[in-house]
Amino acid sequence: HTAYRRQRQMCIRDSSWAAALIVLASSCAAPPVQESRLPNGEIDGNWVTRAIAGDPYILASEPQYTFETLIGARELDSDSAWSPLDDQLNVGISWQPPFLGLRDPEHWLFGRALSWDFGLQYAYDRSDVSGPVRSGRFESRTVEASGGVMLEPPDPDWRLRPYVGAGFSILFTDVELDGEIDPFREKDTATGGYLRTGARFQWTSRQHFGVDVRWLFGTEDPIDGVGATADSMTVSFIFGARF
Repeated sequence: HTAYRRQRQMCIRDSSWAAALIVLASSCAAPPVQESRLPNGEIDGNWVTRAIAGDPYILASEPQYTFETLIGARELDSDSAWSPLDDQLNVGISWQPPFLGLRDPEHWLFGRALSWDFGLQYAYDRSDVSGPVRSGRFESRTVEASGGVMLEPPDPDWRLRPYVGAGFSILFTDVELDGEIDPFREKDTATGGYLRTGARFQWTSRQHFGVDVRWLFGTEDPIDGVGATADSMTVSFIFGARF
């Protein structure tokens, strides 16, 4: 009877170990419960929330900003009044941050295609003139600050990216004639609107180059020393990066 009891206890103990091993093996083999959890521990949140929270998968995969340098020529509409300074060298920078602060693939227009457009440009020309009215070195300097919006393809994988933009500009002009006959120097400020269009070619995933055409219009106040508006068309080569 005692031997039977020991044998029964051993069978119960072995059965318990076997049951525990089966439960452990089944728990390891079962697929884990999937949760939509962010790196910072949050369970839920849309794309913008994830980006603000610092989700590295979002921030690393989607460039947020575009920065460009521009170099080209600015042709003033009032050729006769600005002559011989109507064709000016133009250099500048342009910056396009996302319209919503961060690019959101859930909204193709406001989250991807539309962005702010800020720019700063400098135009310069000089010429030696000789005549009964003007004689000497004639110089023109213009600083233009602008802000508006830009629309481009919402798909970030496009290699050729056309765009259009529009906004407002403020110009600070400085016109100087340094000569023996009636020298003068005049500074003025003008405001107007601008339209721009062009195309960028992505030669790497981050860098691009392209061509930009820009029209400045509505600068109705005549510039002192010239007696004409500062309306113009500018054609520039652009070199930029997305980051």
